[in-house]
Amino acid sequence: MAITRMTVIKAASDADYRKGQDIFLIDKRIRNFETDINTLTHTPMITATVLDADGTEHETQVSIDEEESQIIGSLCSCPDFYQAQGICCHCVAILLKYISRRHIQASFPAKNQNRISQNLIETYIQQSSGIHYTAESSDVKGQIELEPILHKQYKRLSVDFKVGTHKKYVIKDLLEFARLVREHELFQYGKNLKFFHEPEAFTPESRKLLSFIMQRIEEYEYHFRYVQDSTYRFQTIKPLRELPLSPTAIDTFLNLMLGRTLQFRLADQTQTIRVLDCDPLLTLSLKSEDNSTYKLTIDNCLILSGASTFWILKDKTLYRCSENFRKDMQPYLTELNRQKTQEMILSEKQLRPFYGSVLKRLQAHTDFQTNGIDLSGYEPPEAHFSIYLDHPSDQIFSCSAYAQYNEETFSLATPISPEDGFRDATMENKVLTAIQSYFHPVMALEDEKAPEVDGDFIIDHDDTAAFLFLEQGLPQFYELAEVFISSNMKRVRILSAPKAAIGVSVSHGLLTLDIHSDHLPYDELAGILNSYRRRQKYYKLKSGEFLKLENNSLSVLSELADGLRLSEKDIANGQMTVPLYRASYIDAVLTSHNNDIQSHRDRYFKSLIRDMKSVADSDYEVPDAMKPILRDYQKTGYRWLCTIAQLGFGGILADDMGLGKTLQIITLLEHARLEAISKTVDLTETASHTACPSPVNLIVCPSSLVYNWDSEIEHFAPNLKTLLITGTAQERQELLTHYADYDVLITSYDMLKRDIASYDKLHFHYQIIDEAQYIKNHRTQAARSVCSIHSVTRFALTGTPIENRLSELWSIFEYLMPGFLYPYAYFRSELEQPIVENKDQIAATRLQQLVRPFIMRRLKTDVLKELPDKLEHAVYAQMTDEQDKLYTANALKLQKDLEQQSDSMFKTSKIQILAELTKLRQLCCDPSLIYQNYHGGSAKLDTCIQLIENAMAGGHKILLFSQFTSMLDVIERRLKTEHILYYRLDGSTKSEQRTRLVNAFNENKIPVFLISLKAGGTGLNLTGADIVIHYDPWWNAAAQNQATDRAHRIGQTHTVTVYKLIARHTIEEKILELQENKKALSDQILSEEGVTASQLTKEELLQILQN
Repeated sequence: MAITRMTVIKAASDADYRKGQDIFLIDKRIRNFETDINTLTHTPMITATVLDADGTEHETQVSIDEEESQIIGSLCSCPDFYQAQGICCHCVAILLKYISRRHIQASFPAKNQNRISQNLIETYIQQSSGIHYTAESSDVKGQIELEPILHKQYKRLSVDFKVGTHKKYVIKDLLEFARLVREHELFQYGKNLKFFHEPEAFTPESRKLLSFIMQRIEEYEYHFRYVQDSTYRFQTIKPLRELPLSPTAIDTFLNLMLGRTLQFRLADQTQTIRVLDCDPLLTLSLKSEDNSTYKLTIDNCLILSGASTFWILKDKTLYRCSENFRKDMQPYLTELNRQKTQEMILSEKQLRPFYGSVLKRLQAHTDFQTNGIDLSGYEPPEAHFSIYLDHPSDQIFSCSAYAQYNEETFSLATPISPEDGFRDATMENKVLTAIQSYFHPVMALEDEKAPEVDGDFIIDHDDTAAFLFLEQGLPQFYELAEVFISSNMKRVRILSAPKAAIGVSVSHGLLTLDIHSDHLPYDELAGILNSYRRRQKYYKLKSGEFLKLENNSLSVLSELADGLRLSEKDIANGQMTVPLYRASYIDAVLTSHNNDIQSHRDRYFKSLIRDMKSVADSDYEVPDAMKPILRDYQKTGYRWLCTIAQLGFGGILADDMGLGKTLQIITLLEHARLEAISKTVDLTETASHTACPSPVNLIVCPSSLVYNWDSEIEHFAPNLKTLLITGTAQERQELLTHYADYDVLITSYDMLKRDIASYDKLHFHYQIIDEAQYIKNHRTQAARSVCSIHSVTRFALTGTPIENRLSELWSIFEYLMPGFLYPYAYFRSELEQPIVENKDQIAATRLQQLVRPFIMRRLKTDVLKELPDKLEHAVYAQMTDEQDKLYTANALKLQKDLEQQSDSMFKTSKIQILAELTKLRQLCCDPSLIYQNYHGGSAKLDTCIQLIENAMAGGHKILLFSQFTSMLDVIERRLKTEHILYYRLDGSTKSEQRTRLVNAFNENKIPVFLISLKAGGTGLNLTGADIVIHYDPWWNAAAQNQATDRAHRIGQTHTVTVYKLIARHTIEEKILELQENKKALSDQILSEEGVTASQLTKEELLQILQN
């Protein structure tokens, strides 16, 4: 058994198989193709870099079982991999390449084995003798020539080749020759020719022929494999001496030979011909046979027809004919060639129509000899054309056309007969073609459908054809003929749409729009805008006239009608009201179309827009405690949050990972607390005052970040009272009854879903959702839960507002400002589908104008000057219940042992204590490192995967360090489950492989590099990454800093963000606290001294173990 094309067909959808087959046929789109043995399954593994048509690279990997004829697994970095029904097209492509290589090798098994031994013998002999035949080191470089010989046998064209320098040898098998070139092999043709088949060995001209050969051989091999697989029988591919040429290949090959000589073999005779890019001069002779017949003769020549080019061989010269020559001469020469003659006989009666229709066209390209025959009497009289147009009813346009020759007149609806030889077929056809571009012949309609009109051609109930005829056809008719128009027809015109003006004002928390125009029919305005919405070029008014809809103010009105979802009633009234959050969108549309429409904005509207645009200059003071902490761009973000809140809107803070979204929100919450304190309520007419209660705010985040938010608030704004909604259901219910006593409530999406009924009567000032991609599916319970909370102002935090689909953005905005992006069905049909499926730029611009004011997004590159070279964050994870129980039991045991030890016993048992500390750290990572049958999960692992996915969504590359290679094994398995591509480097990696892995990671798009701290902490340059994750913080922080410096070093063009994963309430958290509290130790870390476990005293260890 073996993997076959049928195996691949069954493993992929029809569409993906076809796409993969197209990629496979273009070999340049499959790079770095390698086959290896999978170390886990001990079966073949195929890897390659596959390019899409636009050049996008995808790292692809497929594991197969040849014995069972099965595809074991596949991975690809393309976005379609996870949605594909089966393997993706890139996996299909590399499997087809694998099969093709195996088939070719199987066709020559004995020859391959002989060649292997022969090549090895030759190579070792060459090494011993010091003789080298490579193109680079010998005098054959750039000297090998390919000499083609073109064959014509019956109607078939083929080409074979000779190869060599001065003396040339016939290539007996082009399939074998192609294989030699692919594998750069050494081959000896004779005693005077032996060389490595590399492109550099050939002359520049011959390299072009070499590319042609390789392309044709690939097509030939594909055809062979297709026949073999489709017939389900093995066929041995036979040696190929001549390449058969298809019409396309004829053009390609002969174009390569332009300006050169070529051997041409016909009927066992070979001659040297020259290939030129010009028309041949053929002699065309007309002779009188007697008084009633004539003989027309042309030079003998050979026709070679390509796919798009006409070639003629005459007198040892092959001509590439011009397009005009081909149009006029090819029908005549082809007919003679088919009849196997060079002459034709014409009667006196035939000569007149033949002269007008054919001979005059041939005459323009030949040396035409009349031999004394006077042809002036055969010249057709000049034609005069007249066209009559009528508009007999609202939906009907009719046309009649005539050609007049002296005293005779012919309807163009009547075909030319051989007896009408004097008629000018060329001009008549030109006029007729122009008419039939817009009109249909009446005779072509079925009798019951044909209206009674006075004309030969008709436009019947087709407003588009009528408009195009009036706009383009009528001017064309005037150039071709004398045009007569009826009185009804004269009343049909194309009008330019009149300019309109729009007024915008703010009143009672709403926006009012007024449309003004002196000449705009308001009762038809909705229909006019509907036509523009459908991208039509016109609108037919009730008067029968056409209104042109391009390049005028109607485009602005249509854009506003679409973007604001105005009703026909609103449009007909000329006045409408819309929500205040549409202000920026309206201003953007009016500004971008300033030359197309007049507009008036009242002072309240201008003030609103000014506030939204000048966030950096706003008057919102940064709380004193936060001023020295916030960077300038974070202060701008804080002021933006305040502005959005003050205007009554909601927004997305979408800064890049590591830019401090959490800190900006904490500053906003602290500002709200101080504002509440500063406001007083006058209780009586006396001077009695009391402080306003502080508003309560709600933060919803993934469960892995709940404690992280609490830690950050405690660190940066300790005066904010926080309440974590955790514990059992009963405990959470009890906590919520005291919610008014706190400034900030923090809960997870999961807990909120369970407790949502308890929030029904609670009211919050700010509601913030972190990692807002958690509600990207608006149908989920998480999305419905956050939308049901009662809150004044809502914000969303995410580094990736759109991960895969535009519907994710709709879901977030539906939470922020319900209805802002319309009902989902409307959003999908009018914005999402046009943008994604049709690349509709108008829809994309509209969506950008709608959402841009409510999204604050800065990338690291945007604020690089303000950022330090390295940003460090501690990310906390709350251990699972089972994980916590195991950790606590082991920690308490160690604590008890330490408490019972004397100082002398402590000194002698340090090795055992260090082993127990390592065990605790492994439990923080994943208890399965200690307990084989553990299945209780690892919060830290979940948090790590979430960090990786978020970083990947933002286009980042990640270094992930751990000192435990066993933990890397666990992470590796999880990455495979999540279909995330990665590299790995640890102590078992050989030195040469380290370099290859480092270079590959820096150069390609594999997003994750797993590295053991000891093996990869020094000596590596990994500037391709800008995210570093330390899965398990090491005692010696200097070792971690050295590992971080693999990415943060000279050559790094991006800010590096470092995440330290910390298990909450464990030894890891205590170690960080110890380092922060001891200034001396902090200085030691900076000087690369750091903290080591062996240096810790008994008291410090007991402090670390206390929970």
